[in-house]
Amino acid sequence: MTRRIIIADNHELSRYAIEQLIANNNLTVKKELSIAINATELRKTLSEDDNASVIIDMANFDLLHTEDLVILQGEHPKTMWIVMSSELSEITARRLSAWTNFSFVLKDCRIDEILSAIKLSIAGDRFICHQIMDILLSPQKKEETVQLTTTEIEVLRLTAQGRSVKEIANIRNSSTHTIIAHKRNIFRKIGVNTSYEATMAAARMGLIDLMEYYI
Repeated sequence: MTRRIIIADNHELSRYAIEQLIANNNLTVKKELSIAINATELRKTLSEDDNASVIIDMANFDLLHTEDLVILQGEHPKTMWIVMSSELSEITARRLSAWTNFSFVLKDCRIDEILSAIKLSIAGDRFICHQIMDILLSPQKKEETVQLTTTEIEVLRLTAQGRSVKEIANIRNSSTHTIIAHKRNIFRKIGVNTSYEATMAAARMGLIDLMEYYI
């Protein structure tokens, strides 16, 4: 089966690398490859042809959280999804693995694993790299309280309010680079990929009160 490949990634260098990998291995032709740099473009492309394989990096795309991806796959059940990221949280992997049209591969996997994921997705089958498979086969961890600094908790609270990085930087009189570094540390400590997941995880651990926010 021939499927259109959609690269959903707003990082130019990352998109280029994936495009070259696809082209160099003759996995598709130019007319069968589309680029989406935001959710609007992705929805438009899928509305025109949802018999596609979408390669999506959740860290380099503007979907709000994992549930947005769940909604999209519900709207386009024929679409195959390859979640390809530098890292993937256990929460996200377990949530999305409930659907067999989701494949998982990390960007530091061997090239042959990445190619296998793309080839199987085009054929309508799923692929799970060995690192994500280890996560899915391991006993689900109980969520433990983690130690965030006072600054990190404040940044997390502002993020939960829907504030952008620029807005948080202005409120804290900091640079956007500093806020991005704080968010990266928060995500690493809590073990999540998105602001939504970080907020929900922090609420479950009692670090913030969801009653204060509209998420």
